[in-house]
Amino acid sequence: MAFSVEEIQELGLGQLTSAELAEAFEAFNGFAFLLGRDWLESFFRGMQSARFVRSIIVLWRDWRAISRLPKTKRLLDRWRVGLNEGGVATEVRVFARVARTGGEIELFPEANNHVQDCRFRTGPSGPWIYVEASARGLSQVLEYSSQVLQRVAAAAADAQPGMHGKVAILRTPSPEEVDRIVAWLRGYPKTGNRLEDLAEFYTDTIESASSPDDFLERRVPKPALNCAHIVSSESLKKKGTARLAITDAGADNALKAEAAQLPDDEVGVVVLDVSRVVGGHQEWAPLIQRRFQPSLHTRVSAVVLMQSSLTANGPAVTGQVLLNAYAKRPIPMDVFPVLESLIR
Repeated sequence: MAFSVEEIQELGLGQLTSAELAEAFEAFNGFAFLLGRDWLESFFRGMQSARFVRSIIVLWRDWRAISRLPKTKRLLDRWRVGLNEGGVATEVRVFARVARTGGEIELFPEANNHVQDCRFRTGPSGPWIYVEASARGLSQVLEYSSQVLQRVAAAAADAQPGMHGKVAILRTPSPEEVDRIVAWLRGYPKTGNRLEDLAEFYTDTIESASSPDDFLERRVPKPALNCAHIVSSESLKKKGTARLAITDAGADNALKAEAAQLPDDEVGVVVLDVSRVVGGHQEWAPLIQRRFQPSLHTRVSAVVLMQSSLTANGPAVTGQVLLNAYAKRPIPMDVFPVLESLIR
């Protein structure tokens, strides 16, 4: 079933111009034809926003820029799961920006028994640049960290009845170490107590919230994730908060997940979408740069940190291009503008 102009205008809260409405009509019904009306409706989830409508317009422009390339069916097959699932929207955004630079682009090439996301070159005599672009590696890091934080925050809420229990997790713990932290909290530690090099416990008033000078902010550096566990009823109030830094190890895991697909003897680029990561590209840049060493990630010629935010006019993209001085194959000078186009 197609979207009507009236439905789209309602989703946009009546704030779309006539030109935007015409383009949105094409975008909504184009995606509905390719992926189904439900696919778009699940993105809105009953919410109405001109910004959301404009983001669909921009995504449709990106899709149209690459839709005639071979192998795009592979993208559609994965994209059916959801608009922001599996990193496909990131790949579409990257592929479209590369395609618009006017060079040659090929989706899903194969090299060294691995399939890369794409490769491109700026001219027929230039080297191929192999690209892995997604949020998948970061998703793995965030998923595990979130699981750790949820367990620890729940245990912190029980550690001191009537108080706000706060736990600084000092490094990324193994599953066995998480069990030890939870068991330690169940032993009712006092404020200021520490469990080896794993965690510290602190209590505050039940109404307290985190602030820049809070214990957790001081003890756990950025970029970090927070999780709060709150139980509130007439007869019972409990609150626990846990904070965990995204360490060099977490950044290394994210980089490894994408770099493993790159060929050893070609110019390789990893694009990491950090839009959903606390701290964004500013705080992730030093973590990634520290992973550039003579014996680490030498097949990665550069990392592009891409961050997308939703503004009143649709998505805005910022980020950084980080060059690896220890790469086997450095980035050619004429390729750098292409990489910069990914974050504009």
